[in-house]
Amino acid sequence: MSFPSLRSRDGAAPLWQLALAWWFLCSPVLWMWPGGRSLLDTLVSALLLAPVFLWRRAVPWAAAALVLIGATYLGYFLAVRSAPDEFFWFTLLGSNPQEALEYAGSYRWQALLQLLAWALPAALLAAWLGRRAPPVRRRWVRALLVLLALLWPLWALVSAAKGDGTEAALRKANRIYPLAMFETLVRQQAVAAQGFTVPAVPAPTAPARADLIVLVIGESASAQRWSLLGYGGHDTNAALRPLSGLQVLPVLSNGNNTAQTVPLLLSGQALAQLPAQGLVTYLDWARAAGFHTVTLSNQTTSGTAETFFHAAYRQRSEQYLALPAGSFDEALTAPLAQALAQYPQAPLLVTLHTYGSHPRVAGRTPPARAHWDDPYDNSQAYTSELLAEWIGLLQQQAPGRRALLLYISDHGLNLPDCGGQYTHGSAPSAYEVPLLLWANPAFAQAQPAWMAALAAHAQAGTDGLPRYDNRVFPATVADLLGYALPYPALGAAQLPPEPQFAGQPYRQLRQQPSCDLSTVRPLP
Repeated sequence: MSFPSLRSRDGAAPLWQLALAWWFLCSPVLWMWPGGRSLLDTLVSALLLAPVFLWRRAVPWAAAALVLIGATYLGYFLAVRSAPDEFFWFTLLGSNPQEALEYAGSYRWQALLQLLAWALPAALLAAWLGRRAPPVRRRWVRALLVLLALLWPLWALVSAAKGDGTEAALRKANRIYPLAMFETLVRQQAVAAQGFTVPAVPAPTAPARADLIVLVIGESASAQRWSLLGYGGHDTNAALRPLSGLQVLPVLSNGNNTAQTVPLLLSGQALAQLPAQGLVTYLDWARAAGFHTVTLSNQTTSGTAETFFHAAYRQRSEQYLALPAGSFDEALTAPLAQALAQYPQAPLLVTLHTYGSHPRVAGRTPPARAHWDDPYDNSQAYTSELLAEWIGLLQQQAPGRRALLLYISDHGLNLPDCGGQYTHGSAPSAYEVPLLLWANPAFAQAQPAWMAALAAHAQAGTDGLPRYDNRVFPATVADLLGYALPYPALGAAQLPPEPQFAGQPYRQLRQQPSCDLSTVRPLP
């Protein structure tokens, strides 16, 4: 490939053209968040990475690396409206091949065009730089590059003198592109190692409220498509309508991807707050309270790393079953029935982690159970039918036990009016998720005050917006097991604090309709 207009007489490119091409390779952050700060960050980053030109043979490799990293940055951002973080690494390293292909197949074509708008010119410029970047002969340019190169070992020495570890040092310089990507990888590795640590758990402070608890963690269900929560399209919750003892409400998720949200559902804490001694989960509370723990998961992993919840399920459950990749969620029904039969009297907590609507909606409903042309509505109806079936099992096999089923989705999806197709994203529908609680008559009779508080809190507001965030799920599980978390449980008398998004009241953000909450900057 040739760029005649970029050549000087000796065949080498002028300095300003080299600088412009190099800056373009460092510009993905500006494409993600246009603005003066991003422009400054990209200019400074390009300057600090420029010493690579002191070693002529390193230029093609460095340019190719920047194209690959930039495509990853932009590709991930355009999918979920977030820069690659530790959850990106958990998802990348923990996905099985089939899931990876489904992720690729669900990528929006608009996002692909935006990605190619940067990646194709970047690849051409990288090839051009590899051919045309001349040896640095001008003394002042060489002196400047040597001075810039010395800043890197100086930064390392200062960090070491301050006692900073690798993560802390990278965090202080993460505005230099693309150091943030390496910082998040180091953080993911540290969190992954700590995730295997099971801390000591104190005894519960109160008697358990229930004898049998079934927890269903859903996948990619948006509250905006639940007919019980006001959706005016297909009756996606028809199977649930006849059931008594049912309460449904919308809640605000803490993220828009599984690796970020499920650890909070298990523990009440975000994964970024993982303490050195390990994170306590509801599985640990249950075992300390004398419950048998059975986990049945349709969220398998065959990647190179386990996410926190995979490790927790496997390590902290008495029995753990992972279904083969590609199974429909109805395959969880038989092992659930077996677990209920195995422990007919002893306290029991069962977790069902479904595959829900993830990540390609069209493939998540058995053809015989698809009712409409809309694949997402079909998947929501299928989930509702399974929840009704599982509640039916509890009614049949545990009529005299204080039994509950609690369901929540990890996150939602962007809907077609915010992106063209059902996919991961950052619209409000990706953060507003359904929460369902069913209690049998034995529990309701034993806990009348708790049920009355639940009924009061589940009353929808006039605006239909969430009044809880998803910390209510682990808080409610803790309360049922005899523990207490700072966030109020569904059956608690006190009301929750106003849901926040990026440090701002979510209700205020939703007063101005938006398809992209990623543009909301956290408050300082």
